[in-house]
Amino acid sequence: MKLRLSLILLLFAAHTTFAQIIIRGTTGVLSYISGSTSDSQMKLKSGGQLVIGFRKNLVEATVITGNTGQSLLAIDESNEWTVMQACEYDFDKDGRYELLLAYGDGISQLNVIVFKKVKTEYKEVGNLEGQSICSLSNGRIVLPYGSKNLFTEYIWQNGKLIQTN
Repeated sequence: MKLRLSLILLLFAAHTTFAQIIIRGTTGVLSYISGSTSDSQMKLKSGGQLVIGFRKNLVEATVITGNTGQSLLAIDESNEWTVMQACEYDFDKDGRYELLLAYGDGISQLNVIVFKKVKTEYKEVGNLEGQSICSLSNGRIVLPYGSKNLFTEYIWQNGKLIQTN
């Protein structure tokens, strides 16, 4: 019985630990853990601040600039995801960073939404699905899936994300 309980606790700890990292390949990643009662915040390179927090039975990601707020995403807090992460990444090296919001369970479900700031608003330019992690490298997003080293790759081209494979 003690061995079984220890094994269950070990598996839970491993899932919880690995579920914390869903965006790789960049620095300045903001994390929000499902069930948290406090907001997660980060200052954006493009100005303003990103706030992720629990509001009226939803987890909401909002960009606040001055006295204005723009809701980017509002999703149910459910068992389908355990962590939400956000980062800025300059895909086309133009000095204007795109904003990524990723949420998933760290094992089998991952959603990545990419936003581009156009004038004063953020516009969604990509809504991608993967399985466990999102890797950023050389202006690419790589989303692995399955158990045979399969992946979907996207590059930034002409102001939008294009699937390469």
